[in-house]
Amino acid sequence: MITDQPRILLGYYEAIGHVSQVMLQAAMRGDWKAFEHAQSCCEELVRCLQETGITLDSLDDSGRRRRMEIMRQLLSDDARIRHLAQPSFQRLDVLLAGRRLSEFEKRAY
Repeated sequence: MITDQPRILLGYYEAIGHVSQVMLQAAMRGDWKAFEHAQSCCEELVRCLQETGITLDSLDDSGRRRRMEIMRQLLSDDARIRHLAQPSFQRLDVLLAGRRLSEFEKRAY
């Protein structure tokens, strides 16, 4: 029996992916009020997705691939947002990267 479960499930993932992009754009503008609003929307979509009870087993190979594409984009968006929201982590990354580079250079010679 064919159901709409895969379409519903991927629809939620697509919507969450879209809102993640809205969150990233708001963070890039420094519009934290818009960011918080989008974040609330995202949380609501995740809650609704969980309440459907639809499992990943309902997806075919193509659906699973699309879901993974969306999940990768979500992780990328999240990392970029964290860097924008917490600039001190950026400075730490630069310091650590510099240290690793200098350690590598020492070993190379």
